Amino acid sequence: LAGQRGSRLAKWIATSDNVRQQAGLTAPEAMKIGKVVVLHTGTAEVALVHTMWPNSKKPKPCVQELPLDRVKCFRATILLEKEGSDAVSPTEFTWMYTPENVLAILDVMEADVASGKIVLTPSSKAALSTLKAQELPELEVKNRRKRRAKETAEKEASASSAKLSFKSVAKKVKMVAAASAAGDPSQADEASLIGPDDIRRSIAGRNAIKRFASKLLDLDALHFAEQPCFDLLSRECTLKVAKGYKRKDFLNHIPLYFQYEYFSVRSPEHYGHKVHCALTKILVELQNPVPERKGLQKLIADCKSCKLKGSVQA
Repeated sequence: LAGQRGSRLAKWIATSDNVRQQAGLTAPEAMKIGKVVVLHTGTAEVALVHTMWPNSKKPKPCVQELPLDRVKCFRATILLEKEGSDAVSPTEFTWMYTPENVLAILDVMEADVASGKIVLTPSSKAALSTLKAQELPELEVKNRRKRRAKETAEKEASASSAKLSFKSVAKKVKMVAAASAAGDPSQADEASLIGPDDIRRSIAGRNAIKRFASKLLDLDALHFAEQPCFDLLSRECTLKVAKGYKRKDFLNHIPLYFQYEYFSVRSPEHYGHKVHCALTKILVELQNPVPERKGLQKLIADCKSCKLKGSVQA
């Protein structure tokens, strides 16, 4: 980043120096609040400096005169030239600029910002006319904030792909343990990897409940292929008590259902244990040699009927 900053700074300085040489002007050396400057923003614009920050570790607004190379940035109000006079008046447009945008610092004969009257000296007026007549090259000004955010995101993405997190390792260990215990790798499904500690009243906990419920529906479609609880094409419920109930609605409602069902259970650990036991009971029924789904059908009907303790919302 420092190298990029240096290269762009060099381009800005070279561009400004070239414009000043063509206009016969010398480079500005110092800046102070209240100075009238000519800025290179694609065109030559006059502006009044009213806030300035030094180039330090923790910059704070500075009222002293500083060399231009020690200025980090400044806030300036664009000034509008008045036809037929040397006066300029402030506008409502105020922006942040860097020292690299400064082409020249103008001299002022009279300055009354309150009344909106700022009169330039004849030499400054002539210099401004010369700069405006010049063809200014375009400056490659990039949004540093967006660039830094993008670089940070890329670094985080590369770091996460390069190393394994503790959570991913723990998940792999659980998967291997479940597969070896069952004697069949196919039994180490996603539902068996979700434990009571994964289920909470949080976004991650609710997503874990959704994944568990989704696996239950997949097992139901596998064992009861002729008439699953949710049609595989229309995704609508086939039960009479829940006609027209969509699969995605059921998955969205089930975490809220358990939150209201176990509303009086305030301990996160106890809540996770309660929900995990209820879902595991349905999972065992579906994995029996003779699969059953009475528990799953009752759960779907309860979510559809919205008979929730303490609320009537799904």
